[in-house]
This record gives sequence, C-alpha cells and structure tokens, in this order.
Amino acid sequence: INNKIKSITFYNLADIPVSLFLYKNFEKKDIQITGLYEKENQIIIRMRYKKKRDESFLEIVFEKNPFLMKKWTIFQSPTNKVEVLLNTLMINEKNLVSSFDIDKEDPRPKVFRNN
Repeated sequence: INNKIKSITFYNLADIPVSLFLYKNFEKKDIQITGLYEKENQIIIRMRYKKKRDESFLEIVFEKNPFLMKKWTIFQSPTNKVEVLLNTLMINEKNLVSSFDIDKEDPRPKVFRNN
C-alpha cells in the first residue's frame, strides 16, 4: 500500500523472493547467500531462492547492537525494489489484528476495490 500516491499493488506470493521464508517446507538448502556485509553498526545479508531462475533477491539489514532487524528490501529486477523499514519494532508484544487490515488501509476509492 502506497498512501502517498494512493495506490495498492498485489503480487503473487510465488513471484517475490520473500516467499522462500513463508513456505511450511522452508529448507536451508533452497537458499543461496549471495552476500554478507558488515557496515558500521549493521549486518547486511543478501540471499536468493535457488529454485527461481530470475535476478530477484532479498536483502535483510540488522542492527548489531542491539541485534534487531531494521529493514528488508525485495529486489525483483534491477529497476524494481520494495523496501520495508521497521521503525518501532516491538518484540514479544501482542499484535492487534486491526493493524494488518488491508481493507482499512486501502487508499483506493471504494469503487475500485474488490469487495
């Protein structure tokens, strides 16, 4: 969901590299680590799903001290990426289901929605 330009984009789960973590049969042998970097207070890991034949990959950025995930970026092609920044990460807190209500956050006019 992009509230700034009032749009929402849907992807088939199989088409994005983050899907490799979401399958129930997730196995380490299916992942190729293509980069591991340390920069200041960060650890950056780049990985790709071996079964995908395209150029897509996933980059995860961790803060070293304290050790926390700060961002992940999905690179779908050299010109297309999706970044997710984790600003106020809460650990071991109860999540409110309403926080993940896409229909509530959808910026499109109701006429263009699927429901």
